[in-house]
Amino acid sequence: SSMEPGGARAVLLLSPFSVDSTQASDQERLRTALIAYGVRFREVDGANHVEERDRLFAISKHQGKYPQLFMEHHNVDAGDQSSQPPDVEFIGLFSDIEVLIENEDVPKAAAAAAVG
Repeated sequence: SSMEPGGARAVLLLSPFSVDSTQASDQERLRTALIAYGVRFREVDGANHVEERDRLFAISKHQGKYPQLFMEHHNVDAGDQSSQPPDVEFIGLFSDIEVLIENEDVPKAAAAAAVG
């Protein structure tokens, strides 16, 4: 499958300081859905990882909104992976992904992104 280490994985951009309860519950629902569907992902804490957060904001064009979901594509054939930054693709804000969660299309979306 295309999900072997070095393939693709999701990146979940979160804020630990949720200004409102909706944001907090959105983050929790998204995390829960990723785990439930067996999607490989890592979390980025937007408050403590400022450089990476800003890089992700630049890709999504959604400054200061949480949560956001991205997909990292690691170029496995690059030989030395450490020197190759992964290609990062913006998947959506919670409102975009909520539809996928409710329709149980998360695995399809993640698989499609993983295949590229």
